[in-house]
Amino acid sequence: MRLLFGTLLALIIAACIGLGATWVAITQGTAYGGVSIGAWTAWPRVGTPGIDPYARAMVARSGELPIGSGDGVAFYARSDDEGRPLDGRCDIALDGITPQARYFTVTLYDLEGRLVANAVLADTSILRKLGGWFGQVHGFIEANSQLDALDDRMKSLNRALHNLLHVPWPESDRIILTGYPPMALLDDGKTVCPDGQAGMNVMSEFSLSEEKARDGNVAAERLNTIMQDASRQHLWSFVDSHRAAFRGRGLCASYSDAPWTMADELRVPRKINGKWEPFNPSEWRAYAPRQRLFRTPNDAYMTGNFHVAQSLMQKALNNQGYGWVQLLLAAVYSGAFHPSAEGHAVIADAVVAKSRAVIAKYEKRSNRAPAAVNLGLVDEPEGRP
Repeated sequence: MRLLFGTLLALIIAACIGLGATWVAITQGTAYGGVSIGAWTAWPRVGTPGIDPYARAMVARSGELPIGSGDGVAFYARSDDEGRPLDGRCDIALDGITPQARYFTVTLYDLEGRLVANAVLADTSILRKLGGWFGQVHGFIEANSQLDALDDRMKSLNRALHNLLHVPWPESDRIILTGYPPMALLDDGKTVCPDGQAGMNVMSEFSLSEEKARDGNVAAERLNTIMQDASRQHLWSFVDSHRAAFRGRGLCASYSDAPWTMADELRVPRKINGKWEPFNPSEWRAYAPRQRLFRTPNDAYMTGNFHVAQSLMQKALNNQGYGWVQLLLAAVYSGAFHPSAEGHAVIADAVVAKSRAVIAKYEKRSNRAPAAVNLGLVDEPEGRP
């Protein structure tokens, strides 16, 4: 009896230690194969087939999509060079050599590993209930108070661009700032999308408020003005020629008087009396040209799920109990309230035009023949006046 009791006790202790260690490894972000450089640590194998079991469980638990090995490596820092935890109440200085990469970005996360909130959404929206997913939600008054502090942040950004990225101060116009396109403006450039569920009936709780759309447009226009003023103040190049192309092509833009097309349909398809209305979801084309240059929640849902088997699509659309799953899938694939691929192309065209003008300016100063421009990116001129 004593042997049986001792064996059971040993098994229980071993199970507790094993499960406890696994739980700590999964919840504390511990994985094998870490590479540290100063305060920064990366796990380059996480985005490869050679990911270790603990890291795989950690990713499955968090629902994150790790960066593939062919796309880059993410380094994380939770403390400074002296081992002190990073504190938002302190000034944190990033110094050293610029990473030898074609592209890099620095992103701020909160203590739970989520992006620091910067979303501006209607305070009465159902999205406020989902603040953990969508970030902090502000009303019109709160959003304006946040914009009041933006000028100081622009000054800090200007110092960082010159001191960290070594952009010469006399060549500040090499810094290009892009204006935000209007999301809900109609053709006249004054009125906004009306009340309704156009483009949002993937969930019954979703709706578009004309009042909130108007408030959002006012806040967005003020944001654009602040950015434009900052560009003048710091001698940056400001791009806003694309904004006119977005008028009348916002969230609620549809086919209006033109012949009906599936791409411009704002309703999400549903099966009624055995027939799909207004179109069969298997025929959805996520990147087809369309009137609206912004993704609606319906667009985001359809884009994320157009590849799903028809039987599963039907079950998800017809079963009201799947409402939160619909929202989750749309959020995972994102895209809602953001420019579409076509919209991004419009913005990119405007940025390339401005970039070419800046590059040509410095090519001329260095007495060199203008180089062929590939997407606005060329080697830096060797000579400087």
